Amino acid sequence: MSSVLDMPFDQYQRYRLVSALVESLREGSEGLTILDVGGRTALLRQFLPADRITLVDVEPSDQPGLVLGDGSALPFADGAFDLVCAFDTLEHVPPQGRERFLSECLRVARRHVAIAGPYQAPEVEEAEVLLQRFLKDKLHVEHRYLEEHRHNGLPDRMLTEETFRGLGARVVSIGHGNVHRWLGLISLSMYLDYTPALQDLAPRLSRFYNGALFASDTLEPVYRHVVIAAKGGARLPAAVFPRLPAASQPSTQAIESFARELASFDAHRDGWEREWKRLERVVKGLEKDLTEHKLALDELRERKRELESVRATLEEDLAGHRASIEDLRVELARFPSQIEAFQATVAALQRDLEQHRELEQRLGSELEALEAERSRLLELRASEQAQAEQRARELEADLKGHREALDDQRALLAAEQQLRAQETTAFRAMLAEHKQRIEQFEEVVATQTADLTATRETLTAVRREHSAVEAERARLAELRLKELDSARLQKTELEAVIAAQTVQSQRFEALFHAEQTARAKDVDLLRGELAQAAALRAELEADLDGHRRALLATRSQLQSLEAEYAALLADRAAIVADRAAIDADRAAIDADRTRITAERDETQARLVQAEAVIRDQQRQLGEAAAAIAAQDALIGALRAELKHRWKSLKRALGPKRPTPGEG
Repeated sequence: MSSVLDMPFDQYQRYRLVSALVESLREGSEGLTILDVGGRTALLRQFLPADRITLVDVEPSDQPGLVLGDGSALPFADGAFDLVCAFDTLEHVPPQGRERFLSECLRVARRHVAIAGPYQAPEVEEAEVLLQRFLKDKLHVEHRYLEEHRHNGLPDRMLTEETFRGLGARVVSIGHGNVHRWLGLISLSMYLDYTPALQDLAPRLSRFYNGALFASDTLEPVYRHVVIAAKGGARLPAAVFPRLPAASQPSTQAIESFARELASFDAHRDGWEREWKRLERVVKGLEKDLTEHKLALDELRERKRELESVRATLEEDLAGHRASIEDLRVELARFPSQIEAFQATVAALQRDLEQHRELEQRLGSELEALEAERSRLLELRASEQAQAEQRARELEADLKGHREALDDQRALLAAEQQLRAQETTAFRAMLAEHKQRIEQFEEVVATQTADLTATRETLTAVRREHSAVEAERARLAELRLKELDSARLQKTELEAVIAAQTVQSQRFEALFHAEQTARAKDVDLLRGELAQAAALRAELEADLDGHRRALLATRSQLQSLEAEYAALLADRAAIVADRAAIDADRAAIDADRTRITAERDETQARLVQAEAVIRDQQRQLGEAAAAIAAQDALIGALRAELKHRWKSLKRALGPKRPTPGEG
């Protein structure tokens, strides 16, 4: 039983309360079947070891017989258990699901349901608010279960009782645990639990309450109530907490010793917290130093790699310099023979230089003569070019005048042709009109002729009827004479008109022929003028072509003279180039001598400098290796010191105990 008394007081309080009520309801020595809803920790089994306790919870654990399930939909048959209980669980159920939770618990219970936990009351809610403030201000923690209490709201005890009564059960509520004592003890318990150095004192405090205070902790207002519902004929316990004997009574000396130890610790807490913060700062500083040392070590390693790379490069350069020295030595061995060959070449070049100088003098005199000839040709060319340009300007002026006269003649001819065309069109229209009128008169004559023919036919018919109509003959004869006279008159008039029209037509035709003849003469005259203008143009173009050929011939002569002058300049440039090449060869020989001497001196200086650089790099490598070794030693010492301090802190702080209040 001592292990149960060492349990945190808040856990012991809730389980011991329900187990005492179960013992008061037990009939005989029979074992009970009990369902612990939300009891994954299986703590109830320590209080009721003789009963068969089934666990159901939404979260798994390593306890045997745990069934995963929701209290709002229990996976059991109706009346499967003698007792269904829940410890500090209903306040963690959302308000809209609490009625369903209570209904399910009552469904699977055969006799009793016990729902233990805090319920709504001003004192209880104030105590939880003060506890949250204490945890936050003093211990700097947020308690998960208290936060769920605040979020969901504590259940209403009266509503819980009414729910059970509405389902046909009889109900009684029993309170326990003075709320003020609970607030002081839970604050102290969490203070001990969250302070590693005081965790060994927590069991002593819990044992004191569990053994000496629990049995009499019923003073109102209480923190926790158990709502017990009875089904059918099951009896209810008394409405007061059953009187229990105290399990143990700690001595006054033990309590005083506990108080002195706690007061001593609290007196030194500020200093301990300052030391703790100082150690945290030291650890952070050591971690920062370790990080900086790692960075410095990486930099030194990178520097070492760079120095090794430089050393390898210098060694390669040294090997190359040594090879170059050997090559220079071989070259120096060949220098005497090369110098003799160079001297022989120089003597030959000097002889060639004398010859080139003589040739240059001759070419200089010839060049002066050519320059004089060139000046004369240039003057001649300038005068001829001026004359040719003057002649070309005159020809261009004449050609421009002829072109303007030709353009005037062409414009006049075009105007005359347009006028002739208009007059010809007018005469043709007039002739067409006269022809149309002649055709009309011819139609009239044809009509009269037809009428005369019809009259003759009528006369013939009358004559054929003359024998039949003797009496009418005279009249018809007379009528015939009149008609003949009239016809003759008309015929005469028509013939006169036709004659007049014929005369007029002949006159018009004569006029048209005269006009056509005049037009033809004018066209012939214009054609002659055009022919003369074309001949003049051809003559002018031939003259211009002659001038152009003369100008081209002059240009060709000038180009020939320029080509000869360019050839002379090229010869002179070649001579100058030969002289420059000789001078360049001589300068190159002198430069080769100077370069060989300078390279030999520079190589020797570079060898000396390279040897000095190699010695300096070797010295730097030695210093870097020593610095790296010192850094490694310092890092090792810091790591050992940090490890030693960490072990000391772990020994001082000790293991962390589980959080009280978890159910």
